[in-house]
Amino acid sequence: MRSTVSICPDCMREVPGAVMAGKDGAWLVRTCPDHGEYRFPLSRHGEAYADLDRFFFDVIEGRRAAGRITNYWVFLTNRCQQKCPYCSVNTDSPFHDDMKEEDFRQALREYRGTKLTLSGGEPTMHPQCLDFFREARKMGVATQLATNGLRLADLEFCRQLKEAGVTEVRISMEYWDEGLPDTTGMAHHREQKRKAVENCLRAGIPVILSPTLLKGCNERTLLETLAYAADRPEIKELSVNGFSWNGSGTGLARDLMIMPDEMVDVIHGEYGGDRESYFTLAKTMFAALHLLNIRLCLNTQVLVFVRRREGMRPVNEFLNMRGMKRGVAAWERFARAPRAVSLAAFCVCMLPALSLRTVPLLWSLALLVFSNLSRIKIHRYPARLLPVVLNTNCSPLNADNDIVPRCMSGNLFMSGGKLTEGMSALTLRNRVHRADGDAPAKHRGE
Repeated sequence: MRSTVSICPDCMREVPGAVMAGKDGAWLVRTCPDHGEYRFPLSRHGEAYADLDRFFFDVIEGRRAAGRITNYWVFLTNRCQQKCPYCSVNTDSPFHDDMKEEDFRQALREYRGTKLTLSGGEPTMHPQCLDFFREARKMGVATQLATNGLRLADLEFCRQLKEAGVTEVRISMEYWDEGLPDTTGMAHHREQKRKAVENCLRAGIPVILSPTLLKGCNERTLLETLAYAADRPEIKELSVNGFSWNGSGTGLARDLMIMPDEMVDVIHGEYGGDRESYFTLAKTMFAALHLLNIRLCLNTQVLVFVRRREGMRPVNEFLNMRGMKRGVAAWERFARAPRAVSLAAFCVCMLPALSLRTVPLLWSLALLVFSNLSRIKIHRYPARLLPVVLNTNCSPLNADNDIVPRCMSGNLFMSGGKLTEGMSALTLRNRVHRADGDAPAKHRGE
């Protein structure tokens, strides 16, 4: 179907690869002269996935990455008290240094036009974490905290975060409700993480729930967090991460890695409806983000849920999905037109997607778009809607050199005393592999 360059996960050499699809699924296939063929599953829906791949590369993107990076992850420290066995960063083998106050000021000066997500390691273990947020607030830079949540189980610390100016808090978790077998050894943190979420809501801090999924282990956590967010509009987004075979995670089984379309299967199994409608929605979301000039990654899918009295329902149920499918097909002819023409055509082509059930959501949908026009302002997302972002980091298992440069996030870290800019997918993947063709991270000012 589509030829690419990939990596043999056994010897870490670049080898020819291809995305191949059939009636029973889609795979990234590569053949190493020493280790033979390796097939990585992408989707159980081969023909529909092949059409989504075609739409992404042949209709809107082409073979060169485009669009703006709207968020940079700032690695403050390597320290972390959780020590996840699947950690893609691998804090026991650090690749960056702790960031100092002047280093962070430099990052604020040079990247003030984007949102900065303070991460690590565990950023709350940096002794100047609160000072960094205060400095960002002084300079008018939107900030997000990406945390394991353990320190946020202290309500007073959450109040200090609010005072310091944190815009949003993203809390990672592996388990939510009782009942799932503890296959990761991390379930003992469940109550602290739930308390962290509740403390943030009490302190008035918008929350992003960020489950980490391992295939065949804890996919139910995705559904549990969706249900929890149903009557809590202060929870603004679900950002779901699939286990990525990187860092210390390379010590775990390869078949634990789950792709976004497999996560959609989990949601479809719970909420029902037409499975094809999710592929139509994926095309529409890719087109909309493209028109907003936001960088796209095929390893990310964005769903939207609607809060109702009886619980969450997929936005698909409030749209004429057959009309949307016809509209997306019609818009393909205008995808490469000048942006103004393409945008106008998109608006016209999406009219058949509207129905009477859509009308009460129009204002909320407009607010969701406006929240992403200049920066991705999750804290301003409308209360009625809950975006659910499904993604999996690039690793040697799913390495596809057509996708790797399209990562939607950058990262900033200290290396050799210099502020260094990387791309999230490459930075993580290169902890296992440095391919000859990969662009190295660059030091600012060089």
